[in-house]
Amino acid sequence: MSALQLATETAGLTEKRYWYPLNKRSLLFYKYFQRKKMRMSVLKAMK
Repeated sequence: MSALQLATETAGLTEKRYWYPLNKRSLLFYKYFQRKKMRMSVLKAMK
């Protein structure tokens, strides 16, 4: 698990109202990395 992922999940678990504006950008990165990871595992599965 990457540090960014950990930070995003921790932010989600802690005070959501406080984190929301801060966390929006992290969430975009998080989703981007999740997609990237999915594509990597798809490529691995195809080999």
